[in-house]
Amino acid sequence: MKRLAFIVFVLTCLVSCKTDLTDIERSITDLETQGQTLDNRIKQLNEESQRLSAEIKELQKKSDELTKRSEELAAQGDELAAQGEELSNRSDELEAASKALLDELDSLRKQSLDLAAEILALQDEGKALSDSLGSLDLENDLLVEEWNTLQELIKLSQEELEKLDAKINQTDPKLLHFEFLASENPMQLVENAECEIIGDSVVECRVLNVMSAKSLFPRFSFNGDYVTIGGKQAVSSKTAFDFSSERALVVHSGDKTKEYTVIVSAYTGLPTLWAETTGRMLSEANHYYKATVSLVDNAVYGGTGGLSETSARMMAQGTLRYYTKQVDWSGHTEWGKNDYKLNFSNAVSLLNMPAHKDWQMVPNVYDITMLHNQTAFYMSEISKLDYTPRFHYVDLMFNGRYAGTYMLGETLDGTSSRVNVGSDGYVLSIGSNTFGSTFATAHLEQPVSILYPTSQPASVVNYIANFVREAETVLYSSNFTDKSYGWRYNMDEDSFVEWYLINEIAKNPGGAFKSSCIMNYRRGGKLEMGPVWDFEKAFGDAGSTGATGFVIKNVSWYKRLFKDPDFVAKVKERFAYYYDHQEDILKSINENAQYLKYAIQEDDTKWDTFLKYKTSEKNTWLLYQGQVSSMKSWLAERMSWLKEQFDAM
Repeated sequence: MKRLAFIVFVLTCLVSCKTDLTDIERSITDLETQGQTLDNRIKQLNEESQRLSAEIKELQKKSDELTKRSEELAAQGDELAAQGEELSNRSDELEAASKALLDELDSLRKQSLDLAAEILALQDEGKALSDSLGSLDLENDLLVEEWNTLQELIKLSQEELEKLDAKINQTDPKLLHFEFLASENPMQLVENAECEIIGDSVVECRVLNVMSAKSLFPRFSFNGDYVTIGGKQAVSSKTAFDFSSERALVVHSGDKTKEYTVIVSAYTGLPTLWAETTGRMLSEANHYYKATVSLVDNAVYGGTGGLSETSARMMAQGTLRYYTKQVDWSGHTEWGKNDYKLNFSNAVSLLNMPAHKDWQMVPNVYDITMLHNQTAFYMSEISKLDYTPRFHYVDLMFNGRYAGTYMLGETLDGTSSRVNVGSDGYVLSIGSNTFGSTFATAHLEQPVSILYPTSQPASVVNYIANFVREAETVLYSSNFTDKSYGWRYNMDEDSFVEWYLINEIAKNPGGAFKSSCIMNYRRGGKLEMGPVWDFEKAFGDAGSTGATGFVIKNVSWYKRLFKDPDFVAKVKERFAYYYDHQEDILKSINENAQYLKYAIQEDDTKWDTFLKYKTSEKNTWLLYQGQVSSMKSWLAERMSWLKEQFDAM
């Protein structure tokens, strides 16, 4: 029993300690074996008990028979008494034996009951163990399921860790360097062209020689897996691309990408002006920003009209222009082609023009030929006007980026090297009321602005205002044609004739006393027209304006002047001069157009100047030649029409 209890105790401990299922099953097997042994023992005890019971019954039966025999013999006499006593003694012995057997039977019965109880207890314990085993089986199933789930989670976690590790180890895509080597592009480049990565988004490249095409092999370095240019995979120094238009360069690193816009501008044969504002800031119009400026007269052979890096101030004039550029069908807005003014602390000479502190940069935004202003200036040079503004074509590199073709030249200053009105003279503008002080007259539709001097106390304004008003009063007087005291007394006839003809021939809408009609006055002298200024929308304005019709003749002062027969005669005389010099004017147009051959193509690449004309013909130079040809045809037609009109006067 103690051994069985010990075994049960051990099994209980194994269960309570959650012994491994295999050990529990082995213990249960042992218990079942021991239970079978106990069942066999109980069976043997039962059989022995039955045998003893049978013997007892047999003994009882014999006892009954003996008792009966004894009673029968008791009647037989005393002779049998001794035998009876002996038998009685024998009966006592048998009774004692029977009692002993009964006691042993009782003991066996008690043992049998104890064994039965023990068997029941073992059966209960076996049932409990069986129930526990079932619970363990269920728990084992749950543990197996949980283990499988855990394994799946571990697998997923490992995959996520691998992805995370890949991301951690993945390099951020970045373009480190970009250039074109002459050794790798021998047919295109005469020297290396190192590019600048601006704002980690734009790659600006400047090729310092004239190029007929831009199929180039770029050399570059980067962080990442590979690079594509225009959607095609690029290998440094091995893959050529056409950079005649902006290209999208993408650096790929895993699932990360970084995009850049590659802009390749080539030297055009024009001088190059480099302007760099402090911090590359210039965000507000009509406000000066500190800058450094240099001018390269000729990037290939060197020139005499350049300027080494010099401190200056730079200002965007008027309303700022912005531009939406299309790169791979993805539009982005950038700084546009604006008017600029440069101011140096000391007078400098640019492109052999007389030294001065202030310089103008004209973008020719509204002139697709870029020839209108220079053509008008050429006509002014062959005229009788005292002064013609000097301008030269340049390529502007603004804050590290190519900004297109500009005209760099002189401002409307009254100093001796320019308009030259003396220390107390004036430069005036009809219609430019955004400059300086203004005053009005009775017959001019637009106010008159004082451009020079820039400092204008009331006495200065009053003086010139009174003079102009007095000259206008005489012009509209009844004797205004008088040779001595008429309008010529205050107004210079030659300048009024020359200025008129240049603007009328060009059919300049701004010359109709609407904007930037310049006059000048030197104290003690006469009011003069000029210099000529702002002809961007003249000369037919890219075919939008017909060659016939007057634009200046019937405007206020000129309408009055054309009522003077002597003025008309002077106009006819001087028009004949311009008419006879048509070939010279056309030659000037041709020379400037040829000079701009490469510049016009680079400017178009930058600003899409000819975009609306590229429906069928995509060659910019051919499109440009067509526009120049139209301008010349328009000018010839204009001259013929004006001749008819003036001959009839």
